[in-house]
Amino acid sequence: MAYFQNWRLFDKLQLLTSNNQKIIINGSILLALLISFFLISKSLYVDFNQYQQYYDAIGEFREVDLTFNRELLKSRYELFANYDPLVRSLAKKKAIQKKLQKIPNFVTHHEKQKIELILKEIRAVIAKKEDLHERFKTQNALLKNSLRYLPILTDNLEKKLDAKEQTIRLAQGQIDTLKNTLNSLIRNLLLYNIAVDKKLTLNIDNLMSKFSQLQLQYELTEDEFPSQLVKAHANVILTTKPKIEELTTQLLQSLEQNTKALEATVESSYQQAAVIVNQYRLLTCGWFLMLLILVNYLLIKRKRWVDPEFSKYKKQVGEIAAALEGMSTSVNSSSDAEEATGLVNLWEREDELGQLARGVREIATQANKRSIVTIDESSASLRARLTLLTKNRKNFISPLTLEQLEIIIGDALDNWNCKMIDFQGSLEQVQILFTYPPQIQLSQLVTHLKTVSAAYFYEKLQDIMENTDEVSQIWCDSSSITSCEG
Repeated sequence: MAYFQNWRLFDKLQLLTSNNQKIIINGSILLALLISFFLISKSLYVDFNQYQQYYDAIGEFREVDLTFNRELLKSRYELFANYDPLVRSLAKKKAIQKKLQKIPNFVTHHEKQKIELILKEIRAVIAKKEDLHERFKTQNALLKNSLRYLPILTDNLEKKLDAKEQTIRLAQGQIDTLKNTLNSLIRNLLLYNIAVDKKLTLNIDNLMSKFSQLQLQYELTEDEFPSQLVKAHANVILTTKPKIEELTTQLLQSLEQNTKALEATVESSYQQAAVIVNQYRLLTCGWFLMLLILVNYLLIKRKRWVDPEFSKYKKQVGEIAAALEGMSTSVNSSSDAEEATGLVNLWEREDELGQLARGVREIATQANKRSIVTIDESSASLRARLTLLTKNRKNFISPLTLEQLEIIIGDALDNWNCKMIDFQGSLEQVQILFTYPPQIQLSQLVTHLKTVSAAYFYEKLQDIMENTDEVSQIWCDSSSITSCEG
């Protein structure tokens, strides 16, 4: 009873091992799929259109920045009557800058941080230019107003002096002096607007002082000669011109260096991504080639397991091996060589298998001739009970199969000079009570019985035994044999 309990425990361990194998196989398949998915995702093409669009946006931003500088200079030197081109350029810059915020997917994390830093600097420069642009418009409007008004005021004063109005009681020489001083002041102010020169600034200050002195000398009122108005516009030009130059210099700050750094970073990221993709493609090809080789190997091995011709060939080789095992331990000289080996059907073959069978028959014949041991019936009365369990306790032993199995095992025992006393069985096991000579090694006899009966099962009942691809998968690896008395 304890023996059968041990057998059941052994079967449970067998089932547990089988379940572990299934878990390992399923886990390996899942791991292979995950690795394949990872390699395929990493070996996808780098989006060249995404790279080209970003690269073009950088070029467009650089071109708009240059256009803004040209329009600023035109506006500074009064080639434009309004500031709409500057406003449009700034708006376009901001729109492109927002487009550049969408960094391409192929850029690595480190390179992405560098790009974000460059874009942050560009945003700061654009925001600063917007503020400077407003100040520039205000100061430039004041400068332009004074520059345009002074020539008109000068013409009016000259006409007034030439007309010798009653309000002006001056000699011709005094009028000429006033006119020359005024024209010199206007000329120097216009030159000062074009180029800042310390000498021009000194000349303008001297002319304005002279202008004040002449007004006092000639005792001219502001109504007669508006010198204060002229000086006020001159001072606006003197003070506003440096401010505008400084604003212009700041507004002309080029973003060429930033765009070049951005362009170089994107180009480097694209090239690096292309190299990495090529490396992953090579890894993917190698990985799938390895999987293909492994699958082909498993399929070929599986085909060898289930191929009927190959299975039949294996069965016949198993019979020869079983006969050799029996022959090595058998000392019965009364049985004939053909009956001892059970290979009558193989001797007639003309292939290598037939040659092997004939060789085994010859060896068996010689062994029987040399055997001189005579076994007495009384001395061969040792008894044993053998219990064989199916692999994983599979239920495929039917009553009809049990009858055939009794015949096959009985013949096999007779070949070993043993005698079957009792044979019983169920769906998952058989029990055999038999006698055997003292010189028989029971371990080899049990192996022979399992091989002969397994070959019968594999040939006749393979269609009803699932997942059974080899003869060794019919019976459990272990068996129970006990000695009996009486």
